[in-house]
Amino acid sequence: MKMDIDDLKKLHENKTASYVRSGAYAVLTYAVYGVLLFLINLALSAIYGGQNLVIYGLEIATAIFFLNSMLLIFFTYDRATREEFLKHNSEAAFKPKEAWKGALRDKHFWLRMAVTWGLYLILPTVGFSSIPTFITSLFWLKPLPPLACRLIGVAIFLPVSLWLSLFAYGDVRKMWIELPRRLFHITNSAEQRVEKTYRLTTMLWRVAYTTGLTFLTALILPLLLGVIGTAIGVIILLAQIKWTWIIVGIIVVVTYYLCIRRRFLFLRRVKKCCKKNGFELVAKKHPYLSLIHDGGGYNLVVKANGRTYYCRILASVRKSNKIYLRTDGICERARLVRFPIIRVIQRHGFVMVNPLDMDEGREMFRIVSTFDYRFEAEGEKILLFNPVPKFLFRKAENGSAGHLDNGETIGEYTVFSGNSFLRSLERDCV
Repeated sequence: MKMDIDDLKKLHENKTASYVRSGAYAVLTYAVYGVLLFLINLALSAIYGGQNLVIYGLEIATAIFFLNSMLLIFFTYDRATREEFLKHNSEAAFKPKEAWKGALRDKHFWLRMAVTWGLYLILPTVGFSSIPTFITSLFWLKPLPPLACRLIGVAIFLPVSLWLSLFAYGDVRKMWIELPRRLFHITNSAEQRVEKTYRLTTMLWRVAYTTGLTFLTALILPLLLGVIGTAIGVIILLAQIKWTWIIVGIIVVVTYYLCIRRRFLFLRRVKKCCKKNGFELVAKKHPYLSLIHDGGGYNLVVKANGRTYYCRILASVRKSNKIYLRTDGICERARLVRFPIIRVIQRHGFVMVNPLDMDEGREMFRIVSTFDYRFEAEGEKILLFNPVPKFLFRKAENGSAGHLDNGETIGEYTVFSGNSFLRSLERDCV
């Protein structure tokens, strides 16, 4: 007997069938996670054979990282749950706390957790039971009995898997809501792009990619930890030498002195500009604060050319930091660690320049801090940079970034360096 479209629709909407589907999805998630994790650790055990402490540590690290990755992937590509969720929430704003509360009230979520926990009790995966063995081996203690290790592994797996699942539950719902909005500006149909994102082949590629990345990361992790340990040892050794602290202190003092001096000279130029052109400096509030703290509100109010300008002064203490002004009102300050590359090479009488798109080396990693650059004011809103960063970008909601120059606007804010703003006031072209 063949099933028509109406029968399939009824089956799809049937509550019992939806619970069966959730349970089956949990079984599939755990099966893929357990099999691939076993293969990863089998390969790592062969490579690091005889180094038991290293093997135990890698088993623990891969078990936690890979569980988080697989939960995210399988939550993301649950088509039926996604469609049902977007029926009622496609226009809503994402709120993490509400999403987590929703997970705790969701029977399907708890069914998945119950199935996952039950499978772990019946067929435990590698990793969590290695935690007590790793600790006893690390401190040369007497090994615990296998049953005790198993019970400790269960006691750790249950809360960790619940915690990771709650975050996965919220993260994927944020993606489901925001992805169509980020793709809205694209010429092609946003709906087609969304469907392409959630295809089965894309999911399989994500699983394969994550598996390979987990293995490669675990493979080099012991070497990386050795390098980090050596670096920490060198830092500790240098910290015991008083000249190290003197040199660091001098660098910090000089850096902030130069920043304060630039800010002082700019504020003095503001007063001179107002006096010279008949402008009025109405207010000046905490003009040096942004050098050490990204507080809110404006710092300067200037009346000029029949308009009132409310200015917030932002700073780049390190000129090499990259600053991104996002269209949603958030400023990202990226502190970069780069690998230096030779810019000029001379060979056989010829000189070649290695262009790096205004950068000064290949970026190894970055530390990003964020703050809200918006403020309330009844007038022209200006964002002033002093000291001026070398790299300033506008960042769209889809993540694309472009250079931001003097006089350009982002939302209701106009961006200037301090001196450019004063020149624009004098020419009445702000």
